[in-house]
Amino acid sequence: MTNQTDDPLISCLCLTRKRTQLLKRAALCFQAQTYLNRELIIVFGDDDPDTKRVVEEMGDERFVSIEVKNYSQRVLGEIRNLSIKKSNGDYFCLWKMVPGKAGVNNSFIQNNR
Repeated sequence: MTNQTDDPLISCLCLTRKRTQLLKRAALCFQAQTYLNRELIIVFGDDDPDTKRVVEEMGDERFVSIEVKNYSQRVLGEIRNLSIKKSNGDYFCLWKMVPGKAGVNNSFIQNNR
């Protein structure tokens, strides 16, 4: 992914498990953001082919999908740490699948560099 702006890259971390409808909504919310330099890290279990299919069908080059073995046997903190390690951003945020609760705040980033 090439940086088309001077703004820092924001990695938005989305952890999901067999909730494709919510994932679609979260992905659409991500795509509607006006902050340009961002990526969506989508972490899901390797036993979740529907999530993999949804990510592939959306075809957004800003999406980074990470399949995790034994996802359901891991603790949330371990999965979050994995998503952070795989991210490329200067900053990261947790991208929750709750309508109206997600967004990249450009003014916050500019004021806290």
